Formats: sequence, structure tokens, C-alpha cells
Amino acid sequence: MNEQAIILLFRLLIGVFLLRVWMQLARVDYYNPVTNRFVSTLSPLVDGLGTIVRPIGNVNLAALLLALCLGAGGMAVLFPSGDPLSWLIGGAALLISVALAMVFWILLAMVIASWVISAQNPWHQLMRQLMRPIMAPIQRVIPNLGGLDFSPIVVFLGVQLIRGVVETRLFLLSGLGGL
Repeated sequence: MNEQAIILLFRLLIGVFLLRVWMQLARVDYYNPVTNRFVSTLSPLVDGLGTIVRPIGNVNLAALLLALCLGAGGMAVLFPSGDPLSWLIGGAALLISVALAMVFWILLAMVIASWVISAQNPWHQLMRQLMRPIMAPIQRVIPNLGGLDFSPIVVFLGVQLIRGVVETRLFLLSGLGGL
């Protein structure tokens, strides 16, 4: 398996567990069939660890810990000569990278879906519920102008800015390089 395939595999697995954390933080509707299927599929793994690692408030620490372990494991696989602290810092950088990429892609999918599919579609509802906590503060500052919502543009720019600054610094701090 080549390096790019390994990176993709770890990023997808991390994304799955981060999405579970994000769903709880955003308080998405668990009666939505998409959400229900996703949560019930991951429940055996996350709930099993959840008996040991208790949530803090609305943050599912079990899923977050699994995502961080996958990130550190991915760093260990890609950089076997590194030390555990470097793997952990690199894993945290990978976690942040995946989280920011998820915000970007879910927001892009939500914007495109708003032009194409019904607002009652379960996938569209899930995307709107996931993005609401991120976009609501921006929408309070920048009101709709004639039916146009400019908050996605602000979020896109913010994600790219954070990505450029935080990811680079964390990957440099880990001493492993970037992905």
C-alpha cells in the first residue's frame, strides 16, 4: 500500500469519528434516518470505550480519543523513526486538518445541495444542522442581503486561514513534516 493510500485511509477513519463528535456537539436530530444509521453503526465501538472514558458536557471523549489514536497511529505508520510525542502532536495536527477539511467539504456540499435538492432531504437537513453552530454567529453579524447569504464565504476564508496557520505550526512542532 503506498503512502497516499495510507494517508487517505487514516483521514477517512479519523473523519468518521470526528463526525460522530461533531454530531453531538451540533445536537443534530437523531430521528433523521441518515444520522440514526451513522450513530447506530459506530455505537458498539464508541459506546464500548465510552464506559471507560466519560463525556465532558456534550463532547464525546471516546470518539475524540479514538480519532486522536488513529491520527497518532497514522503518524507512527508513516514515520516509524519518530518518537511517541511526535506521533501524538502529528496526530493532533492530522485531527485538526481533517476537521477543517470536513467543515470545508460539508459546507460546499450544503451550498450545492441548496440549489439542487429539497430542503426536506435528510442529507441536506443533516448538513444544515452540522453547519448551524459555525454559521449562526457569522449570520448574526452579516445579515442576508436580498436573499443572498454571504456567511459560507466567510467560513470558507476562515477555514483556509486557520488551516494555513495552525496546521503548518503543529506539523512543524511535531518534527514529522506535513501531509
